[in-house]
Amino acid sequence: MNNKKYFQKTLDYISELKDNWVSGALSIHQDIIDITQKLINELSDTDLEHWSIAPFVNGSIILSYKYEDKNIAINIAQTGMSYIFYKTGSIGEMGQHSFNSSNIHMDDGYSKMKYLIQNTKTLHY
Repeated sequence: MNNKKYFQKTLDYISELKDNWVSGALSIHQDIIDITQKLINELSDTDLEHWSIAPFVNGSIILSYKYEDKNIAINIAQTGMSYIFYKTGSIGEMGQHSFNSSNIHMDDGYSKMKYLIQNTKTLHY
């Protein structure tokens, strides 16, 4: 598998985007790139299976998972993350967490994001 390579290559591309990469879109702030990079470094290739990464026009990064009828979307912004996970046709859970940039490892938002990715297959939707 080459999931980590895909994520790294895509993040490298995203980090080079300037304002107006699409009409009116914001560039992705370095803090968001750094948080996403830290996440990629700490996750395994298997953790990232069926996940994708993309920039969003508001200057955030979207991580999304779709496999069979399970779906997860995580939005990483400068101040925190929001997420939703669900089975096709029904909402499972939604939430929002802020980041503590002074100690990202002990932060609730970062921990929740990492937990969602590492436990995708066993979440109760």
